[in-house]
Amino acid sequence: MKRISQIMLMFIATMTLTLMSCSQNDDPSSPINPEQPEPQKARYTVFVFGNAGGSMDRIIEHVYDECKPLMKSGEVRIAFFYKYGKQFEEEMKFDGTITQKEIFTGRYANPGDIVFFELKDDTDLENLAEESINAPEWGLYEPLSLSTAIDVVKEDMPADDYIFVLYGHGGGFDVNVDYPKGLRPGEILLPGDEDGDEPAATRGVLYDEWLPTIDGVEAMDMYEFAEGIANSEIPHFKAIFFHNCLMGNMESIGNIYDKADYLITSMHVLASNGDPIIELVKGLYDNTDFEKAASQMLRAIAPGMPTVYNDNGFLFNGDISLLKTSEYKQLESVFARIARRLIELYPTQKDDIDLAAGLAYIADDTNPFYDALDYARKLAQTTGDNVLKGYAEELKAAFDKFIIDHEWVFLNNEKPISEYTLSVMLVNDEIYHTRTSWGYSFGEAYELTNFAQNTGWGNWLKTNTFLSFGDDTDE
Repeated sequence: MKRISQIMLMFIATMTLTLMSCSQNDDPSSPINPEQPEPQKARYTVFVFGNAGGSMDRIIEHVYDECKPLMKSGEVRIAFFYKYGKQFEEEMKFDGTITQKEIFTGRYANPGDIVFFELKDDTDLENLAEESINAPEWGLYEPLSLSTAIDVVKEDMPADDYIFVLYGHGGGFDVNVDYPKGLRPGEILLPGDEDGDEPAATRGVLYDEWLPTIDGVEAMDMYEFAEGIANSEIPHFKAIFFHNCLMGNMESIGNIYDKADYLITSMHVLASNGDPIIELVKGLYDNTDFEKAASQMLRAIAPGMPTVYNDNGFLFNGDISLLKTSEYKQLESVFARIARRLIELYPTQKDDIDLAAGLAYIADDTNPFYDALDYARKLAQTTGDNVLKGYAEELKAAFDKFIIDHEWVFLNNEKPISEYTLSVMLVNDEIYHTRTSWGYSFGEAYELTNFAQNTGWGNWLKTNTFLSFGDDTDE
């Protein structure tokens, strides 16, 4: 067992986290022995980081059960770092009364506990609670803490290549989160405060239900995620797997694509029982080539996807896509030209352009996230503009190079679509200039994204006066 020397919880100065194997034969009190042999170098080390409630326990069990015979080889090593969620959430009844509903499903540690360990063939999961730290007030979003955790993984679990798996709730671009925290006038409300709003279902890159704010709950934004990786000993991963919702959007990917060779994302709400993580680990054992490992994962989960996207008869659409980041920049080039063309045409073809927005596929019914290629195609169709037709064809070619593998689920056909790509934000000028609870506007937050800066897409959003999202015009 190894004791982490770095202080992980920066504002809890007396505490450290432990990277442990939880082996039945290890002594939990043993400090790092500098005379120990160098750690065995693996082909891949997979680092799973997140805020998982108690649902991560099931995934750990399944990875352990499925991969235990393979773990002895040491070719693929797996580290977990996550914070357990709350035990209860408030639930309002029809009569207006509020009750406490128990939502915690954790088995190996308690609400608010943080655990950091390597899953090995001799891991004793029952020992996790003994080595955990109860720190619900610690912010998962801190870049320094993220980079420190990554550094420990690299030091203690060296590998030829590293895979980062982000597990928890995501929300794509979120105007209430994706803005530098140091510039926001509001405060984070520590546990015990009752003035914060209830958390939204999805938020930012990784939301933390323990930290309510003046508008929802606190979250890691894409800037903090990118900073934590950039300042770590692994500034570039072989792959980053967003095992959370709505992260397949141009605005988020534009700030993280250069931190990995590959990304795995979904532009929809991600319905998952954890099998994608399990199958990816199995694929890494079976293949030295990452693309082959990821494709094996996609084929393995495909038969079960229609079941997990059928929520008691409520049918969802879904996708999981493998992205090759070296092909990203061509997408920005096409989007920049589409934005300029739309601004040119809008004074004379407003009705045609508005119609395209009403017809285009929306990836999530709670956010204005439009499938980018479908929107471009609808624009070309409704305007009849040959320039936009050419841009739609260019965008298709660029996506074909960027999205190198995928699995799709088409269960909800309210707006039929033949293929998914990534989502792009589409709001009107009124929303663009609307101020958030924090005091800054939607546009001020949006224009901080690399995608907006490199494409001028925000210029199109503040020109557009039509809003199809959230009303009946898209029926």
